[in-house]
Amino acid sequence: MAVFGNTNLESAGNAQIDYGSETDTGEYIAGAQFTAPASGTVTSITVYLRFVAGSRQGPHFSVKCAIYERDAVSETHDLVGVTEERHFTWAVSAIDGWFTFNIVSGTGAIVSGTDYILAAWGEVEAGTGSTSGLYIKYTVAGASDYYYVATPYTGTYPDPWTAADLADFDVSIYATYTPSGGGAVPQRTLTGVGV
Repeated sequence: MAVFGNTNLESAGNAQIDYGSETDTGEYIAGAQFTAPASGTVTSITVYLRFVAGSRQGPHFSVKCAIYERDAVSETHDLVGVTEERHFTWAVSAIDGWFTFNIVSGTGAIVSGTDYILAAWGEVEAGTGSTSGLYIKYTVAGASDYYYVATPYTGTYPDPWTAADLADFDVSIYATYTPSGGGAVPQRTLTGVGV
């Protein structure tokens, strides 16, 4: 297994995935672009999540991740793989930290030297009150193209996804993948003088 993306915990900022009321107005798909160092198959995406309860009583959070093949010309990106949806409960499992999401649909196939966007999407559910939030961590003026599009959460990632990079941020998200084997080893037949 190998990884690509950003395995560092970025502490300078919080990229909003969902914030505020029960409406869909605060929900976003957020992610960053990384170049695949080798060909293979992505098996999971890991992201650092930050949970905020605000004035809500016992909010729940739902999150899914995805990988897109980036198209720098049209800014319309093709879906490569989608993870499981995970659910978190405030003060039980909704504790800031790294969380891994397994790829459950799509091929997950990546090609060496190709740019991909690793993305997270989710929503705050249940509870009363407002000002609760769900975030991923980032640092401004980083090295990766950053994508951030307001999208009401449905749990079904758009394919294709139209999004332009907004800035260069370092986002705490990375993919784990199995490198390709490189093909079959050719068989040789030895011939020689019989006995």
